[in-house]
Amino acid sequence: MVSLRATLRFFRVVRPVPRLTRLTFVLVTMMSGVAVVVSGEQRRALLPVMVLQLFAASTGFLTYARRGHFDVLLTGGASRLQIALTYWALSIRPGLCGWLALAVIDLAWNGRGTLFSTGTVAAVGVVSMLPWATTVGLTRFAGAIGWLLIVVLVAALTPIADEGRSLWTIQAGEPAWLGGLAFLLFPARMVGEDVSAHYETVMPVLTLALVAMAGAVAWVGHADVPLETGQ
Repeated sequence: MVSLRATLRFFRVVRPVPRLTRLTFVLVTMMSGVAVVVSGEQRRALLPVMVLQLFAASTGFLTYARRGHFDVLLTGGASRLQIALTYWALSIRPGLCGWLALAVIDLAWNGRGTLFSTGTVAAVGVVSMLPWATTVGLTRFAGAIGWLLIVVLVAALTPIADEGRSLWTIQAGEPAWLGGLAFLLFPARMVGEDVSAHYETVMPVLTLALVAMAGAVAWVGHADVPLETGQ
């Protein structure tokens, strides 16, 4: 049975996040940190990190598994669940580090804990779970590309803005269904907010993300994954 330590050691060599993506995270976080210091704007500063997190989390795990990328672990006795969750955790780590770095900068420079708010945690959680779950059986980045395409289509083709409503910012008196849909499409709208004040809109989306993750993990456990080394 392969231990968790051995699995982590394997992924130090076979990196879940490509080097170029990791470098992009560093550069974007640095630029966003400057924005936090200069303008004090948290939501816009965190948004680029969240967009990158969409792509980092869209790993296409089963596609890689079927190509034999994890045969060394599978033949060594590592469970699929251990491999999949470790791969997911390491995939979202750069985005989590970027978010925490910006939160610390904002707290140290501006004396605010806005980026540690429950709404921010919920937003980062959604962009870390749903892309991985929806892309688990597809190619890498498919979930992020599909998500961004839907956001562009909704923004371009719906009359929401003409009705005085917005997907991007929380409006007073907006219907719960609209708030939930907006949070699903644009999680950054909850950055700096308190989840308890928007419970009806946030919890359905968080529940969807958790159910999607559970379904994706169950699929990983039962999907046909032939070992390339045995063929």
